Amino acid sequence: VLRKNERVEKEFLMLDDKKASPDFERIWDFAFSPDGKHIAYYAKTGDKVFLMLGKKKISPPLDGDFYGRKIFFSNNGKQIIYVAKINENHTLMINDRAYSTVFDDIIDIKISRDGKKIAFIVVKDEKRFILLNNEIIKPALDYASDIVFNQNGDKIAYRGVIKDKEFIMVNNEKITPLTKEAPTIRRISRPIFSPFSDEITYVASSGECEYFILTGEGKKVSPDFCSVEKQYFHDGKFCFAGYDKNKKIVTGATR
Repeated sequence: VLRKNERVEKEFLMLDDKKASPDFERIWDFAFSPDGKHIAYYAKTGDKVFLMLGKKKISPPLDGDFYGRKIFFSNNGKQIIYVAKINENHTLMINDRAYSTVFDDIIDIKISRDGKKIAFIVVKDEKRFILLNNEIIKPALDYASDIVFNQNGDKIAYRGVIKDKEFIMVNNEKITPLTKEAPTIRRISRPIFSPFSDEITYVASSGECEYFILTGEGKKVSPDFCSVEKQYFHDGKFCFAGYDKNKKIVTGATR
């Protein structure tokens, strides 16, 4: 993004050495299509914000205080998925069409690898709900985050909180840790699926400087950390890395 000059304070988009947009008051949040041929971004003019595709307006006028929202392209690059804020209501949009009904807010949008499913978290009347292809997955939650699809796109996992109790949900099934492995779970986050199966792991904590990783069956597969930095699957192994109480990096792997 370049400013036309410091007095006028107009911004425009540059791709390589060519101007690629009209002048706007502000431009932000870029996303390239999978083939790299198209770019979408938010642009502000006056008190309104628009989603732009190159030099073309894609969205209806959005509220002018609308910042920090991600833009997603479908795998074939033909659809742009984003959140529109209009008159204080939030709607999930596909191109210029409303995909969802209106909510107080929409957060944490995820798209399956095959591009056929969209999962997102909505806020309505101070409760959070998970929507999968626009259908609500019960129950209503006090808080939700960390949506992730499995490799085939037929399952999603996410973190849920009800009355200060934290848990991982897989679709609409709650995962409960085994008490012998983790008798007092205070916080749960960051579920991931194995790329080779529907095996799931997630980060749990039973206190300060007591973070560890559990499987979906509640088996502990890591030592205790003060913080877990990485957990991932590679070459058929589950791998992890974190800091111990002496601030030393600890790494490991298990099959």
